[in-house]
Amino acid sequence: MANLPTDMELELALSQRNSTRTPSPQPQLTPCEQLKYHKAQLAKMETFRRCKQACVDALMMMPDHYPEEPFYVRALTELQDVEETMALAVSDIDSFEPCYIPGCPHHEKNP
Repeated sequence: MANLPTDMELELALSQRNSTRTPSPQPQLTPCEQLKYHKAQLAKMETFRRCKQACVDALMMMPDHYPEEPFYVRALTELQDVEETMALAVSDIDSFEPCYIPGCPHHEKNP
């Protein structure tokens, strides 16, 4: 039976392989494309927030619920984290400059 590499050897090989790769250049997005992307991300966060809220609500309705219960604390913390991230995302979206690129296909309304 052949000797298999150890976990440490695998990690070293993986880190060496990853360090030799150069990241692909990211295409520059127009302001409208950036806005569209960020709004799509915000919609995903809202879906996740609703799921976390439903989890918190369901745990609160359980007959043996108490506020210090670990599952409840974890769910509530995750919900608060998502809400904070969403607030930052909304702030970022509000700070986007209007797009003045003629013919930009992503305009929702003219600036």
